[in-house]
Amino acid sequence: AQMNNVIVIGGGAAGMMAAVYALRGGASVTLLERNEKLGKKIYITGKGRCNLTNVAEETEFMGNIVRNPRFLFAALNNLNNNGVMDLFEGLGVKLKVERGGRVFPESDHASDITRGFDRELHRLGCRVRLNTRVSEILCEEGRAAGVLLETGEKLRADAVIVATGAGARWTCLPGEDKYKNRGISACAVCDGAFFKGADVAVIGGGDTALGAALY
Repeated sequence: AQMNNVIVIGGGAAGMMAAVYALRGGASVTLLERNEKLGKKIYITGKGRCNLTNVAEETEFMGNIVRNPRFLFAALNNLNNNGVMDLFEGLGVKLKVERGGRVFPESDHASDITRGFDRELHRLGCRVRLNTRVSEILCEEGRAAGVLLETGEKLRADAVIVATGAGARWTCLPGEDKYKNRGISACAVCDGAFFKGADVAVIGGGDTALGAALY
């Protein structure tokens, strides 16, 4: 069925990507973000430079996934690393390849990625609502029918895409805030290459911590 009216919850990388492709598919899209600007976490990825993909061949790339690489097959078949690079270059973001096949904006500014998304969203007519919190997804007859905002306002939709991400469980130890993304990281896959050859301590004893240690 044609989804004419789509609501995307979350204005991070995944939310903006979902909104762009829904708009390109002909949908009318409302993007809801609780923060004061879109792509807030993009600004701090890759030490502020945004390592957005890697040029490695798919077999090599999958060989570096610690757990269940098959999970990514469907996603990569729809949009692989070359597709990601084509997307951002089409949005006016010049890219460069560095050691290890890592791809960054040529400017070394993660903000260029967010601005590229922002330009495309506005060009396609996306309705962006910042400082907007969703308290409930409305359901009718077993399917999503819209959202209820914290203000009490209801927004109707044919489909709702939830792209709110996940948060790291920080330790709240002294100095943690000071050195976040300056030696302390919550994402081994994102930042592991920056610590190659260094002595690294991993906090945690679950599957995620083990996967980070192996990576």
